[in-house]
Amino acid sequence: MPASRPPKLVASHYARTPEPHRSTMLVMRERILKIVPEAVEVVSYGMPAFKIDEAIVAGMLAAKNHVTYCPFSGTTLGTLKRDLSAFSATKSALHVPFDKPLSMALLRKLITARRAELRVDDWVALGLAAPARRALQSAGVHHLRDLATWHWAEVAALHGMGPNALKALRAAMKAKGLSFKP
Repeated sequence: MPASRPPKLVASHYARTPEPHRSTMLVMRERILKIVPEAVEVVSYGMPAFKIDEAIVAGMLAAKNHVTYCPFSGTTLGTLKRDLSAFSATKSALHVPFDKPLSMALLRKLITARRAELRVDDWVALGLAAPARRALQSAGVHHLRDLATWHWAEVAALHGMGPNALKALRAAMKAKGLSFKP
């Protein structure tokens, strides 16, 4: 079953995209919506993107010699190096040949990896601000129990970790009977 029509603003981005980039992007759009049918199509950073629970999980943009696939994360692509070895990439953008859309299997891996990064239930419940949550996620720290493998000084040194976040983490660790590495 083909994906429904994109919202007007998103559709206008596709309409302005030259061929063959547009066809590649539309094939990838359809595949993404099969993987995450609950995604809401939006425009973010000037590109068609897919939002789930207030977080962007994928976006696409036509470049001169390729289609850029963006997971909206500086760490997602690094977790799939083996799967992405045939592609040129930056830290946060995958360069897709404009005549070869990403396969359903690879898109599924990319979106699954991105969504895994977004699991921040512990951090949201603690009331941590977005910079602190992002710092912990980027460091691979997804739950309070993960902090038990870290030294206090390592956590305090993370970019985005402010005094309020540190105070909340210390109190939450103590309440759960957890402690930082000595």
